[in-house]
Amino acid sequence: MRNSVLQLDIISHAILIDGLCKAGHTEVANELFCQLSVGGLKLNVYTYCMMINELCK
Repeated sequence: MRNSVLQLDIISHAILIDGLCKAGHTEVANELFCQLSVGGLKLNVYTYCMMINELCK
């Protein structure tokens, strides 16, 4: 995704993470979540809550 022309914001990434979690791909969603926090994109409350809920299942 980094090589694409479009710049994705936190909302786009949150939707992607949510879809991955709902599809049962928690590990991939967690990797993306970690990459975002390291990559300098500021995560919002919704993204944190989504990951916490998924990891608590």
